Amino acid sequence: MQNLADLRGLAVASTIGTTSIQYLAKVNEQQQLSIRILGGLDDPESFQFVRSGRAAAFLRDDVL
Repeated sequence: MQNLADLRGLAVASTIGTTSIQYLAKVNEQQQLSIRILGGLDDPESFQFVRSGRAAAFLRDDVL
C-alpha cells in the first residue's frame, strides 16, 4: 500500500487520543474513503487488531 486511498473501504487501526487517529479521521472524511477506524487503548492493542485480522493496517506517526 502506498497511501491512504489504498485502504479505501477497509478497517484501519490506530490508537485513541493520538494525532494519527485524528489525521486518519480527517482524511477519511475529506476523501470519502469509507475506512472503518478501530481505536485501540494503546499501541499494542491497536496492532493486535492487525494481527487478529480485524484491521488491514495500523496507522501511527513515524516519531514513535
